Amino acid sequence: MKYGSKFFASILFVLTACATDPGTGPHPGSGSGSGSGSGGANVTERLCNRANTCNSLSGSVDECIQKIDAVLNLLPKNLRAEYDLAIEGCLAHPSCDGYQECIDTIFE
Repeated sequence: MKYGSKFFASILFVLTACATDPGTGPHPGSGSGSGSGSGGANVTERLCNRANTCNSLSGSVDECIQKIDAVLNLLPKNLRAEYDLAIEGCLAHPSCDGYQECIDTIFE
């Protein structure tokens, strides 16, 4: 998928450099109850958890969820659905390297 470079820069920033205040903890309203409705938050939550597991997330999972949802929620529903589907495909990769390459391809 090829979309606007500012959009992808935002996503890549969130995935690779979620800088947080040291005292920042989980945010209320994040996780599976937030997001764009049907499945969006689940995909985002799984994306951020996987990024954390693969050591490619420097902030908290909750902050990642909030930031990714904030960016993806700006998209029209059909485009958001395309991203959710592409992310699902990346989550199916068994290795962190395969996962990261897939995510990089989506958000390049």
